[in-house]
Amino acid sequence: MVGYPTPAIVLKCHSTAGANYYSTRERCLLLAYLFVVLLYHVKYTNGTYTVTVDQYNNLPLVYGSAYTSVNGTIYSYGGKTINGEGLTIDSGDLYQVGIPNPTTTGSDVSYRLVSSHGNASYGQLVYLPGTQSLLMLGGANPTLPNVSYPALTLSIYHLQNATWSSAPVAFGSPVPANRQRFGAAFSTVTNLVYIYGGLGGYAGDVFLSDFWSYDPVSGVFTNLTATLPSPAGQASSLVSLSNGNLMVLFGLQHVNDLYAVISASKIPTFNVRTNQWSLTITQTPGYERCGATTMLSPNESSIVAFGGDNCNSIMYQNYNNRTHILDLTTNTWQQQQQQPNGITPRARAWAFGGFLDSTHILVSGGILNVQAFNDINVLSMPSVPGQSPQWVETYYQGLLTDDAGSVDGGRIAGIVIGVLVATLLLGLTVWRFGRYIRYVLLNLHYDIWRPRTGEPLWTETSRVISQTILFFLFLVFVVYIGLQVKDSPTSILTINEVIPAVTTPNIRICTEGYYDPALQPPPFIRCFLDDGTNCNFALRVLNSSIEKPVYLPPLGPVQCYYYHAYPNITIGPALETPTNTGTKMSFTLYGNGSLPGAVHVDSFSPGWDPIESIFYNLPTYMSPVDISNWRNNDRNSLLVENSYTLQSGQTMSMNYQLEIYKRLTTSPWNYVGLAPQFDTITQLKTEQRTTLTSTSSDSLNQPLATIYVIPQAMLNKTLREAKMFSVISALSYVGGLFSLFLAVQTLLFGYRPSSPFGVVHRWSVGDMKRSISDGLVSRFSSLQTPVPMVNPVHRRFSKLDIKSYGNVNQGPLHSGDYDPKAAEGNDVDSMEKGTTLENEPLDPIHHEDNRLARMEVMEERLQLMELLFKSYYINDEVFQSLDKALKKDKVKQRASLATFVDATSTETIVPATADSGNNNGSHDNSDSSDNDNRRIMKGRRKSWLPAFKNSSTMLWDLGTSSTTAPPMQSSLANPTRDFVPPHSTTVHYQPQDSNLIECIQPSIIGKSINDGAGVVGTLDATMHGFKPRPPQSIKARFNPLTPFSFLLPLLSTMTESSLETLLARRPDAKDLVNKNILKDPTVAPALQQHRAELLKRKTQDALRHKITHRPSPETLVQQHILQNCVVAPAFQNPNDNDKRQVQKELEQKIAGRPSKDALVHQGILQAT
Repeated sequence: MVGYPTPAIVLKCHSTAGANYYSTRERCLLLAYLFVVLLYHVKYTNGTYTVTVDQYNNLPLVYGSAYTSVNGTIYSYGGKTINGEGLTIDSGDLYQVGIPNPTTTGSDVSYRLVSSHGNASYGQLVYLPGTQSLLMLGGANPTLPNVSYPALTLSIYHLQNATWSSAPVAFGSPVPANRQRFGAAFSTVTNLVYIYGGLGGYAGDVFLSDFWSYDPVSGVFTNLTATLPSPAGQASSLVSLSNGNLMVLFGLQHVNDLYAVISASKIPTFNVRTNQWSLTITQTPGYERCGATTMLSPNESSIVAFGGDNCNSIMYQNYNNRTHILDLTTNTWQQQQQQPNGITPRARAWAFGGFLDSTHILVSGGILNVQAFNDINVLSMPSVPGQSPQWVETYYQGLLTDDAGSVDGGRIAGIVIGVLVATLLLGLTVWRFGRYIRYVLLNLHYDIWRPRTGEPLWTETSRVISQTILFFLFLVFVVYIGLQVKDSPTSILTINEVIPAVTTPNIRICTEGYYDPALQPPPFIRCFLDDGTNCNFALRVLNSSIEKPVYLPPLGPVQCYYYHAYPNITIGPALETPTNTGTKMSFTLYGNGSLPGAVHVDSFSPGWDPIESIFYNLPTYMSPVDISNWRNNDRNSLLVENSYTLQSGQTMSMNYQLEIYKRLTTSPWNYVGLAPQFDTITQLKTEQRTTLTSTSSDSLNQPLATIYVIPQAMLNKTLREAKMFSVISALSYVGGLFSLFLAVQTLLFGYRPSSPFGVVHRWSVGDMKRSISDGLVSRFSSLQTPVPMVNPVHRRFSKLDIKSYGNVNQGPLHSGDYDPKAAEGNDVDSMEKGTTLENEPLDPIHHEDNRLARMEVMEERLQLMELLFKSYYINDEVFQSLDKALKKDKVKQRASLATFVDATSTETIVPATADSGNNNGSHDNSDSSDNDNRRIMKGRRKSWLPAFKNSSTMLWDLGTSSTTAPPMQSSLANPTRDFVPPHSTTVHYQPQDSNLIECIQPSIIGKSINDGAGVVGTLDATMHGFKPRPPQSIKARFNPLTPFSFLLPLLSTMTESSLETLLARRPDAKDLVNKNILKDPTVAPALQQHRAELLKRKTQDALRHKITHRPSPETLVQQHILQNCVVAPAFQNPNDNDKRQVQKELEQKIAGRPSKDALVHQGILQAT
């Protein structure tokens, strides 16, 4: 019996430290909900078996074996099997199939050979519980004596010591004739073995319509034929029940030279207690058949019948794979319906089987026409009455699993509990998060219902209705395109890449016959390429003990050769030694063509060749299942693809093409349409043409057959699967339809401006929501002005509905009516209505008559508007470009002014002392400090100009007094995003002659200003302006351009960054070497000198060669490069002679032209 595991789930709902009541309760409810969902989806497994078969590839292809089941172990004896030569013979092997440890779930299924005895097929194997032995009765046996009716063969296999012995036969007891295709069963009531009908005679073609009993202890046979109400049949199954009844199921009777099937609805039943026959009438009709596999359940509650044929001759014989169950408690037949799970075995007859446990049946072997089987199939019996059995995974899948798909009472209860718990969770969610749900719903409402000021109600209603219709159409299309993606068909894309040469396939060539093993060796083979290369080194003889193909009908011994493709053997379109080894490959076989036989050729793609794995254990991409299927077909002569047959004297030309087939996997990622996942398979496609080139010969030196292998094309051919619909393509369809609907909506109802906030901004919660609000406040609250578009410009507009720009109460507007409603705090309800959450209105206007203050407020409001627009609505690239262009012109103007200063003043001198007098422009050459300053200023005269050009210092109104800087121009580029409130830093410097210069330079606040002769002042850190030193500390001499003198040292300090930039961008030594500015430091100076001399000599030689081979003067004269000094210059140009000739002719024609009178006389001109 198989154990049934029950899932166990433990729910822990304890609260941890710091957890509140709601989190604990919600956690418990969530776990309960998950438990219910898991309980609903749990599928109980009735049994799981891992099948490991010893030497599966050596399992017999068997049918017609005798079988019985003993406590979950199935024994199969004899039967028809196919040997290594492809011949069908009778077997004498006893196999044991079952689960070694049936009490453990997941035990391995064992299929092993336990003994061998006499050959027999279509016999009967009966279990004798008293002696723990198996009784083998009858069966077709070619070793029987050649008599019409040989005696029934009997033998006993003892399970305890695994030995065979002869069954006892009492002296003088009649012995029935040996037979096949009969029924036999052991009755525990009488401890007798009963034998029913069958076919007898030496050839096994005579109906034996008799009925016998046999005592395995005394060896006495008893003829019970007289009790039969009708003649016994053949191909029947005899089933023994513990109540003393023997039931005859199926079969064919021969009555009065007529054949009739035994009814499955009126089952002949024999009572061993009364020795009387009766009919068991079933409530539902059965299905008559012959050669079916019948199995009695361990509890004798049902009989299972599988497969069989229609009891007809071989010309009209049909097979089936139906499974019928006879319920012995109600005498009703039930047919198994096709199930989506598992693999239904192929139709067959004369298979063997039995119960592995109370719910699983194993069926193996059998025959379909001429094809024998050795597969293993398992049927799962229903656990609930009324359900249909189903086939579970076969051996080929590796697992025998059973998945009961019924919905029992426990599952129904789980569904009900799940619905109740889900309803409770939904109510709890609504109660706990009701305010947030209301917030979400109201936000959705305001996103959908957005009437515009001045529009009638019907326009917004029409827009919402149209939007709803388009939304549902869009939703239907999304569902449709999603189904298209889910059920997308697969197309195949062919990619051809031209290559110079291709490799060869693997080829197996098997000769069948063509030699007498007693007199001649087997045929041999030679391999050549058309360039003369001998490729016999790639040929191997296959060991027939490992694998030998079977060909029907057999023509003689089989000898196989195998050509394994080598990478250095390539074939091209033309014989080119560097790229290929030829244009074709030939295989020639030599043998005795006068004997019967055939040549079989099989081709394989490298890497997908089962022979590589079977014979040489080379890695292959084929799975063990594929290899097993190939071997099974190879033994049954069922290989079709890339397999051809030749006769003696024939020549075959085989064209081949290696293809790489990329098949999409079942991964869900392939539905995306991006970087699909493939299973790569190498395929071989071949075509052949066979011609008769010679007659058969018995000479071993004459070619038996020739095979040419030629590629179809010089291509790397790749076949790649692709889904016609994917998520990526679906997004393009969905996006196109969405754009179309949006355009229709805009065309009908106009454009609605979109919010710069997206889903992340709008639907964020908690800290994310607060961080967005805090960021807006910290970024835009420095101006302390009411937010535009939300707050009115002035308090007299407070009666307006800012949202719709309409009058709320239609009353008069007064300046004193501005009293905005204070918010109730950061409540979700107040945010839902779009109101401004503010405890006090931001209204900096306190004096109605202060027009200047009001103007400042409007400027701040306008500045805030610009910042908001720049941050969220528009791109300021064009504004930045315009600003840079304007500033560039100003920089040029300053540069011109600086150049003028540099040209008119070569040195900067300022008054040193107070008693030096007014500035008169005199020079004190005796002052050493003045000389030092003059030298310093001369050195810095050229360095301050670039810094002056790049600096942001602005000069205004030289020589005029001012207390404030000129106003800044307000734009989207000035100021930038890093906005500074309008508190400018103004530097004032007023010399003794009242000349004034102002500059804005915040970066030098607190620094000393040196005019070249000493410190003249500092910039106040409190931003009140420049503080000059007392006049007595400044030199008396003062130049008319002195206002610039104190800026020169300041601007010179600003060249440090420019100098660092130039140093960072200076070229390295390698660039200077490449530009021939520096010599290569990696080459020795001597080598460089020799190279220079060599170049010099090379130039001299080239010049000398050109001088030597320069053309002569005659050549230059002929080429009209030089003039001929012998001929006069006037005659050297032939073009001048032609010109003079034409001029002379023209003059003659002009002189001889007719007069006017002559033209009038000739009628050419009219007379005036």
